[in-house]
Amino acid sequence: TSHWKMGKLFHRILLFLVLLNLIIDITAEIKKEFIIIVSAQRSGSTELADHLATGCNVGLNEFFHEQDIYEQTGKAIDLIGSKLFYSRRNNTIQALEKAKEKGCDRLNGYRRKDGKPSCKECSVSIKLFPTHHVQNKELMNLLSNSRTAVIVLERPPHARYCSWKVAQDRGDWTTHPSETHHHIPCNPCTEENVCEEEYLTFTKKHKKWFQDVRTIVEKKEQMRIEIPFSIWIGPYNNTVLNTVMAFASIDPNE
Repeated sequence: TSHWKMGKLFHRILLFLVLLNLIIDITAEIKKEFIIIVSAQRSGSTELADHLATGCNVGLNEFFHEQDIYEQTGKAIDLIGSKLFYSRRNNTIQALEKAKEKGCDRLNGYRRKDGKPSCKECSVSIKLFPTHHVQNKELMNLLSNSRTAVIVLERPPHARYCSWKVAQDRGDWTTHPSETHHHIPCNPCTEENVCEEEYLTFTKKHKKWFQDVRTIVEKKEQMRIEIPFSIWIGPYNNTVLNTVMAFASIDPNE
């Protein structure tokens, strides 16, 4: 059974990479400037974002974070100023353009100190969650922009909920399994399929968020990458990451 499961996973990954390379061939001529990881809490997005923030890419974490926390928003207020920062959810492209310009200047300052050549072109990468409350019109403008690379990283809602409950109950938001944060038995539904109200609400919001995103990019005929959580945490995630970086126009060797 284990060999069958590994074989099935391998074929899923192989198909994923073949389709992904076809997308890259189609979009190769368009330099991506805004790398958007569409995801949700407890989905592995932090690790992906950390990997993408390399070379000439400026990582801005949860740029649209609903509580405007300094560190959580990638210190964006320093880059774009308070006026644009507090209106950024209604001016997504303008805010990211400014953040890219100033973030590139800051990055090049660090690179010069390290004896590296300045970046001729930069990009910014952010995580985008349903809790960030970006206005619908602005969400559409952002995800359908030709300079945007849309990366959808989705974890099954039941697994997300269980991880979220551990984090909530223990105050442990570790992004990897550890002694204090690990998978535990989680059964929000009874054998008769009667589920807790909190779980039903959580799942409903999860499904609506990802459906809304997919509807936008499909309606606007925007290319996107879909990364299933099982593939991202699987044994071939380095290969997946390299292919994603190519799609996002990120060269880690710059």
